[in-house]
Amino acid sequence: MREAHLWANVREGRYIIEYLDSLIVNTLMKDCTFFKDDFLLTKGRTIEVYDFRTTPVFYVKKPFQLLPKWNVDLCQIFGDRIVVVQYFMVRVYQINFMLQTWPQERIFLYNQETECTFEEGQQYLRSHILGHTYCATQPICKIIGNSFVGSDQDNGSFHIWDLKIGKKIKKEELKL
Repeated sequence: MREAHLWANVREGRYIIEYLDSLIVNTLMKDCTFFKDDFLLTKGRTIEVYDFRTTPVFYVKKPFQLLPKWNVDLCQIFGDRIVVVQYFMVRVYQINFMLQTWPQERIFLYNQETECTFEEGQQYLRSHILGHTYCATQPICKIIGNSFVGSDQDNGSFHIWDLKIGKKIKKEELKL
């Protein structure tokens, strides 16, 4: 519906052109998602957010810190929060356009049992992935309702977390 509305405005000439340098560079390499009608989220080596309600367009370049050596495997809106996954590390941030840096609500390694700090997560990933054959493989993860589901290819298991309370619900081993 949003797309039909946008195309109708374009056909009738009701638009303003504004060039966004960071969006134009490497457009093919960035994944773009509209949310809440007036916001555009771009995902690449960094996460960027554009607010189209005002002119000039309001731009949040780095609302949170990413792990420098890992790609973003999942970046998804969850109510008024955003969930970011880099390898096993899952972080939940509260979306707040009034701030340049968004508040972090929780962080956990989905193949572990409890929440952790950013530094603990980085250290775990460094020690776990060093020389690991699966490090180039993108993890399979999904948000379903209030739950996060992530795969662990080492032992063929799925890990299920409740995103609202930050607790692990279940670990399911897959038998072949």
